Amino acid sequence: MGTFAKRAERWLRRRLLWLLSRRPRPTSGATVSALTHSLTHSPSILLIRPDRIGDALITTPTIQLLRTRFPNATIALLLGAKNAAVAELMPEINRTHLLPVSAVGAWKVMRQIRRQRYDVAINLVANDSASAAAITAFSGGKWKIGFAGESSAIYSVALPRPATPTHIVRETSLLLAPFGIPPIGPQPTHANQRLRVRVDQGAGQRSMVLLNISGSEPSKYWGTEQFTTLGLLLRKHGMEAAVACKPGDLSFAEQIVAGSDIQLIPPTRSFAQFAQRIAEAALILTPDTSIVHLSAALGKPTVVLAADAGSIATWQPWGVPFRVVDGGGMSLTAISATEALQAIIELLP
Repeated sequence: MGTFAKRAERWLRRRLLWLLSRRPRPTSGATVSALTHSLTHSPSILLIRPDRIGDALITTPTIQLLRTRFPNATIALLLGAKNAAVAELMPEINRTHLLPVSAVGAWKVMRQIRRQRYDVAINLVANDSASAAAITAFSGGKWKIGFAGESSAIYSVALPRPATPTHIVRETSLLLAPFGIPPIGPQPTHANQRLRVRVDQGAGQRSMVLLNISGSEPSKYWGTEQFTTLGLLLRKHGMEAAVACKPGDLSFAEQIVAGSDIQLIPPTRSFAQFAQRIAEAALILTPDTSIVHLSAALGKPTVVLAADAGSIATWQPWGVPFRVVDGGGMSLTAISATEALQAIIELLP
């Protein structure tokens, strides 16, 4: 889509939001107290999360806290084309809506959502996304909750964003305040505040170090030589290691395996299958934030490769031991295999 078309689309979304904001809203009674008193013991709640896989995974503590507060609630989750793959891994969800890219398909899904007549619709997207706000506005939820910003007028309750940098898991939990649910602290204090996915971990855990080589973009590829060298170093230190990747990076993975004689986890297009295949690892190393959050959801110590540690400070692994190895603000290739090995050794027993 060209620059002009993108600007036109954004203008249209903003215009629609403005028009929707002109509709009558709850006035003097529109307080947090009014919301909680209006809900039954089994409310229907729509959670709007149509962005990326990692964004969906970091939402799981918020979902679990909501389930604890309303054990009989119908909790639905709206995902988009970019994170639909995570749907079957999400815990505590009664219903999933998948929003396609096409305008016709999206309109059909939104009509289905409106027919459900949800008591509450919560926009979980932390940034001031016009698209997510528009979905919230059109959802038909009797109460609409989101972060304050350009779209504040569409919400029944618009909550202020944190004034200082805050981990995304904790920030998302702030949206539960209207239900009387306290936000998560700087670190999780009980199981419901941790990331979680639905996988079978009954097979137990091996002492394997898993190297996920794939990232969301080419700049997140550490390099065949670096991964191969790390594989050799792990073997030299008597550690079992394996390589995992998305299908499009299989040729890189095969080169690494051939050069280091470590294992290959067969790639799959199913994110749920991928999660199941790596569930037995003892530690996961990855340059990709979606796998960072999957690793945390599996309860794994995690080594994150980042060009700049500061850029992922609010997206670091949540609730598990971790190390961030960075390239000094330059690139991943500035990280040596020895540095990555040291981080792994520090985390493993």
